[in-house]
Amino acid sequence: MPKKKFLPRLRTIREYLGMNINQLSLLTGIRPDRLSKIERQLCRAKPDEIQKIVLALSINEELLTGEKTDAQLLNTLFRQMKPGEKIKFLRCRLGLSQQRLADKVGITRPYLSYLENGIIPVPTHLKEKIARALGVTPDEIWHDEKQ
Repeated sequence: MPKKKFLPRLRTIREYLGMNINQLSLLTGIRPDRLSKIERQLCRAKPDEIQKIVLALSINEELLTGEKTDAQLLNTLFRQMKPGEKIKFLRCRLGLSQQRLADKVGITRPYLSYLENGIIPVPTHLKEKIARALGVTPDEIWHDEKQ
């Protein structure tokens, strides 16, 4: 019989994905107060709850239980992001405002916001500039796109 488990990274991953506890509750069918207790490690998650959470967050169980390192966790989450989300994540990690990054790239702040939110795709001629401003290669942001 599968064991109940603590999920030490649930809150971190949920917040990283921009989801609140009520949204996760709707996706899993698990009451918000129960999810809160699981997040705070006041109780262990049942195997069926773990599966619902894993499906709702589209991640591996090992990420939730801490069986993977923090570097593996970040790498996995980063790969699952859309290019605009990656741009925003890297910008925030560097402590850059939208205006500062827009200035470095030579575009307007509202235009950068459209790119980060996926409203418009990043034009090919800007990919190199954006990546360089963020200290990465274009391939690290757009690795899964066909050029």
